[in-house]
Amino acid sequence: MSCYLHGNLSNYKADDKAFLIQGVYEMLSGKVKWFNYKKGYGFITPDEGDKDVFVHITAVREAQLRGLDEGQAISYELKEENGKTCATNLTLK
Repeated sequence: MSCYLHGNLSNYKADDKAFLIQGVYEMLSGKVKWFNYKKGYGFITPDEGDKDVFVHITAVREAQLRGLDEGQAISYELKEENGKTCATNLTLK
């Protein structure tokens, strides 16, 4: 899966950094800001008001979803891969 950084670890609160660094991921929730199936990516706006989270088409496919709709409520985990943070383990609410 490809993750593209929208910000870096310095953009996350200390508690979130600890989860990311230890490889333990906390289930978060938010709303789809936008998703473009043809481009293969989009962003989620976290309910906590943090920086938008990148979501790649592979995470959508792994969740067996056809796509994401703007404003759709979603649960997700943060994953760091190759120094980049993105949403994974997507679940519609």
